[in-house]
Amino acid sequence: MPMLWAAAALAGIFLAANLIPVTPNDFWWHVRVGQWIVEHGRIPTADLFSFTRLGQPWTYQSWLAEIAYSLVMRAGGLPLVLLLQSVALTGAYALLLLTCRRAALGDLRSAALATLLAAFGSPNWNVRPQTASILLFAVTLYLIERNAARQSSGRARLWQDPALWFLPPLFVLWANTHGGFVFGLALLGSYVLARGYGWIRRREPFPIQLAVVALLCALATLVTPTGLGMIDYVLGFMRHPATVNLNVEFMPPTVRSLDGQLFFGFVIIWFALLVGSRYRPTPREAIRFVVFGVLALMARRNMIWFCLVAAPPLAACLHTWVSRMKSRSASDRGRPWVNRAFVFLIGVLVVLSLPWFRPYLPIHTLALNYVTGQTPVEAAAYLCSQPQPRRTFHEQGYGSYLIWACPEVPVFIDTRIELYPPEQWDDYLNLSAARHDWEAILERYRIDTLLLDRQAQKPLIDAAMGSPRWRVTYEDEQSVILERIGLS
Repeated sequence: MPMLWAAAALAGIFLAANLIPVTPNDFWWHVRVGQWIVEHGRIPTADLFSFTRLGQPWTYQSWLAEIAYSLVMRAGGLPLVLLLQSVALTGAYALLLLTCRRAALGDLRSAALATLLAAFGSPNWNVRPQTASILLFAVTLYLIERNAARQSSGRARLWQDPALWFLPPLFVLWANTHGGFVFGLALLGSYVLARGYGWIRRREPFPIQLAVVALLCALATLVTPTGLGMIDYVLGFMRHPATVNLNVEFMPPTVRSLDGQLFFGFVIIWFALLVGSRYRPTPREAIRFVVFGVLALMARRNMIWFCLVAAPPLAACLHTWVSRMKSRSASDRGRPWVNRAFVFLIGVLVVLSLPWFRPYLPIHTLALNYVTGQTPVEAAAYLCSQPQPRRTFHEQGYGSYLIWACPEVPVFIDTRIELYPPEQWDDYLNLSAARHDWEAILERYRIDTLLLDRQAQKPLIDAAMGSPRWRVTYEDEQSVILERIGLS
């Protein structure tokens, strides 16, 4: 039965991840950059895709993930991308389950439940390079907890945990794949602080190996095409006004959104079990709670890291609570034929959830498309078939999709938020809201085409339709295209 719990938990995560379609925001421009790198044999250093910032310096920090996405798209298209996304996420939570199992003293049921709660406490699983950060964060947490277990058992001696030496090359890979490596450094730094605290109190020897590994990991993040420029990139990204004020993911979580409700629900369950089981967190866990708790309250995008670090102590609390109940017996084996039937059912569901089968499922809510309904597939195809060049104003998520689907049309703006100055973002918001001077703003940028989202940019659609200077050339349920009259 415990093995069945673990299998069911991981299968549930795989099923949920498999049914997530690609959003138009952060995936498509990464694929296009990867294609460009493969075609030209070098990493670009300036913007290539907009007409507003063309040639301006830009750091393609996720270049390794971008190459990987482009090669996977070439090999198997979106279905293969979605499958590998699900495999990577399931692998991350499988490592978390093993970490939770160690914290729960081998109790797989408690570990499986803690893993599930952490997974759905913040399912920030959109298809984008951050998936690599989730997996590498789970690897780092697993290695740290492995080292901590060896240390507490007295089995670790000076320089004698070879697994820690995997961390520096892991951070080299991480720093060239996604900016989430900063959270890995925070995780490792929390452990160094905890071990240093033990040394100061003379409870353990000075952690020489850990200190050397941590220093090498910090230096490893500079082993990138930008070198020391990586520091400027990270600081610039975090300080950019548009990142702080306009990016929804970098705003504090709120119970008014589904992701906030899931996260705060997880926190309530976690805190109740922590108090109810009278669990005493270790120094490393306490430091993590503070560091990642503050990060989670600062930005919605950081909630997933708190859920990951909170899972092992949650598993320990669940184990303590379960052990107070009646002792286990042979009945834990359950009924073998029922177990086999359940495993068979899980296997069938897993197979049916694979991207190649999804379009044929009879249940409409499960037979999701590969992309979300917010992706302007038909509108972009129409726009790409029209005479070029043209200067197009569009919704920011549309910009990411246009970069991939129609590279002949340079974009006004897209989800590379820190590339564009605050003034341009003000213009974007004012245009979308059809401020009184919207036509003057369009004239300033010499815009001749509008590709608009019916929901997000309804005021501008209404204003342009009511103007004698613009005419509708294409529309569907999601998007509207208007051209300036006189455009040849």
